[in-house]
Amino acid sequence: MKQASHVWNKTLHTSISEWGFQRLECEWCVYIHQSSTGTVIFSVYVDDIFAATSSQEENDHFQDLLKSCWDISELGPAKSSLGIAISHDRPSCTISLSQTAFINHVIERFSQIDAHPCDTPMVASLQLHRPNPSSLPSSEILNWMDCMPYRALVGSLNYITVATHLDIAFTVSHLTAFLNCYYPKH
Repeated sequence: MKQASHVWNKTLHTSISEWGFQRLECEWCVYIHQSSTGTVIFSVYVDDIFAATSSQEENDHFQDLLKSCWDISELGPAKSSLGIAISHDRPSCTISLSQTAFINHVIERFSQIDAHPCDTPMVASLQLHRPNPSSLPSSEILNWMDCMPYRALVGSLNYITVATHLDIAFTVSHLTAFLNCYYPKH
């Protein structure tokens, strides 16, 4: 059904709201519940729920609420989500995010395995300009454009930027200006 995901979201939201959870106004997939016994914050992605609780008792209570309506699988601490690896270091109270597997996939997909790493994401003196729309590119460049999914590359880089690598944000935003007119230098 085309509306299945919408119906599921409404069903989940109705149940969650009845339990006293409130949806964040700024992020509709994140819910919070605070009570005298503790706090539960969770996010929903389709039917995956990632929860953070102030105590094990709160976690158990939250799982019992979910089990009262649906069959659920408790998978323990999150290890990955949406291509982002999650590692916990409890003694130092840190959580690390990594997209190494996704980045390696992007490198392979766009034939950059032999590329050399550099300290900066873009050559400092590089000046990119829009190609002149009145002059047609050479057949060699047209063939290259047909083989290079530039928009998919920039989209992949944008996902990497938003999730874990803010250090390439300027470069990626600069490359988005050329999504409909790009040459090999871009």
